[in-house]
Amino acid sequence: MQDLGQRARWITDQLFNLGNLDAARTCAPDFLGHLPDYPDAHGPDGLAEFVRGLRTSFPDFGHKVHVSVWEGDQVFLRSSLTGTQRGEFLGIPPTNLPVLMSEMLWLRFDADGRLAELWRETNPVAALDQIGVVPPDGVGPAGRFGHTLKTVARLAALTARQQLAQRRSA
Repeated sequence: MQDLGQRARWITDQLFNLGNLDAARTCAPDFLGHLPDYPDAHGPDGLAEFVRGLRTSFPDFGHKVHVSVWEGDQVFLRSSLTGTQRGEFLGIPPTNLPVLMSEMLWLRFDADGRLAELWRETNPVAALDQIGVVPPDGVGPAGRFGHTLKTVARLAALTARQQLAQRRSA
């Protein structure tokens, strides 16, 4: 049996670090990706679409594997994710702010060594906090309200700036 730990690292490096969406074609045709805060990814095209969306939001997206554990047909990866939000993310216009998050991936491979299933666990609230959407701890109700008003105004300005840039480039 091939080293599925190395295979898992290769697939995540190709997709997330290099943006090589053709690597999704090495997945099983009935691949299923369980992704928090996103619809499930069905088939290689669904995985490629998910990665395309991440790399559109964070063009400098980085995925660093810290730990991998391989047992049977399954591989577990503990990773960190980095990037600068230069595209829309979860409905938030680009902020140009950096993000660092932790991630856990559980991958299951079929008998042919193709990625058949992926479970992804991460904390998108951490990213929202880092791009300034979540109010700081301990500010109280008035502080949260003030933060919300400032955030709405900031997001409106960012959206307007993005739309103006798009019109100028068209």
